[in-house]
Amino acid sequence: MKYPNSRFAGMSQVERNKIDESIANYHPQNQPNGAKRLALLKNSTNLSELIVFCIDGYRAWGDAVLMGAGAYLKIGNYPDEIAAAKEYVKQEVEKYLCGKPFPTAHDYDEWHKSICTNLSDNQKHFASYSAYRKASKDKFKNKCGFTIGNAQKFLNMIMKDLYACLSQDPNFLPDFDYKAYFKYCHMPLDSYILRFVDDIRYREKIKRHARTYTWGNLNDYDFYMEEQNDIRNYVAKYNPKVTVLETEFVVWPLYK
Repeated sequence: MKYPNSRFAGMSQVERNKIDESIANYHPQNQPNGAKRLALLKNSTNLSELIVFCIDGYRAWGDAVLMGAGAYLKIGNYPDEIAAAKEYVKQEVEKYLCGKPFPTAHDYDEWHKSICTNLSDNQKHFASYSAYRKASKDKFKNKCGFTIGNAQKFLNMIMKDLYACLSQDPNFLPDFDYKAYFKYCHMPLDSYILRFVDDIRYREKIKRHARTYTWGNLNDYDFYMEEQNDIRNYVAKYNPKVTVLETEFVVWPLYK
């Protein structure tokens, strides 16, 4: 992709009406072939069931293992480890949403880091799968098992999916304005959002070392936060009235 990307006109393009339109288009009720997902969503009667829907019925888990820990890397052969990881993240997200929103970005980042580093620690999760990956002689670069890249994609996609669902039905969170829980959310890193980061750096003349990883085999949380901080700073500089997650709904299709 050539930079700057002509399809992205800058943060002035991330207007409220465009954000609302993009979120609505993302919701299962407006997606092509979304009838099955919408039926599953309608069966969710409480917050716990909504989180499970976002994990299994929507996009979060499937997107987390799309690259770097996908079917071709045999993660599906470890259903017990998958179930344990899903339950762990589900409980952490539910605990957060049943409490008060984090007051600062630092608080959110620390919560996020704890979950991602736990998920990618093969002493705590995916021990057998990680052992298989390390012993594998296949051509794929991921020898770590479930990486920081996979973990961030899983958690970030849960939060994105929840935001889209709550935008249509905020009654799952009756005690607070649901948007407050998502104020400091990150963008799910994938190949398209990494293009967005590269475009930001081109426009802002930010020099970084050449990226030596794809999102799926990224396994250093500091490198991950370097990507997120450049996004966060850019959004805050040019359109502080919108959040990073709201911006993602608009810019992701522009880099696809």
